Amino acid sequence: MPNHTEHLIALILAPVVLISACGLLCLTFYNRMAVLTARIRSFNAERFELLEKINQEPPPQPTPTRALHPLRERLRGLEAQTEAILYRARLIRRTLVCLVSCIIGMLLCSLTLGMGLIIPHLDYAALTFFTLGMIAMLLAMITALMELQLSLKPVSLEQDFFDRVTPLSENPIHEHA
Repeated sequence: MPNHTEHLIALILAPVVLISACGLLCLTFYNRMAVLTARIRSFNAERFELLEKINQEPPPQPTPTRALHPLRERLRGLEAQTEAILYRARLIRRTLVCLVSCIIGMLLCSLTLGMGLIIPHLDYAALTFFTLGMIAMLLAMITALMELQLSLKPVSLEQDFFDRVTPLSENPIHEHA
């Protein structure tokens, strides 16, 4: 009997390792979500300031080298970056939902394994909860990969804006090189 109990305790602890791993991943993704949220708020503040400036000043006349109004172009760029970052934040939220679902699945797995001492044949329920938890973890990693794939998009949008507004010949940084 003690050998069976030790084996059962080892089985119950296996999901706990996954719970700890998911907890660390949750911490990482909550931090990423906080950074993205702060970035969206700063973009929105800058968008508001740009709108005030645009409404206060008449736009300059277009010239052959500068056909677009830089403030309006920056506003469009900020809108595109905000949209891209908001999409990433939604992916992170999905990742967190999947990770928390994995934790719930692992907790239910541990509980049913422990209750298996009292109620026979709960092995199948434990296996079901473990499988569902692992599927949730897999989905979390897929959405994390999707978010990672998009992580440079806002920077690319900003670089494109600067390339359009400041042609290479007018850029003071490149004049000293």
